[in-house]
Amino acid sequence: MPSPRLVALVTILMLAASGSATMSQDELDLLRRLESLIAERDCDGLVAFLRRNPSLMAGDDALARELQGFMANALSGNLDCFAAIAAVESSGESDGIY
Repeated sequence: MPSPRLVALVTILMLAASGSATMSQDELDLLRRLESLIAERDCDGLVAFLRRNPSLMAGDDALARELQGFMANALSGNLDCFAAIAAVESSGESDGIY
């Protein structure tokens, strides 16, 4: 599952980009797609998206570092994309937030 920090970073970037004239439409579209994949908890889709857009993981900014960590965990098998769903199901709750 993508980390809460990654979710927060993408949300902050989307808010900042919405009022910015310096971000191109292509960059904004990439952020929107990234946000959508994270919100949907689509780990396989996020891995595929990052493979098609490796520039998002380049550099040493906060977003790049979080995406690098996500990708490293996903590729090593240390990422359980369904951990939140399994935790809710095992507790017997049916109205969990996914």
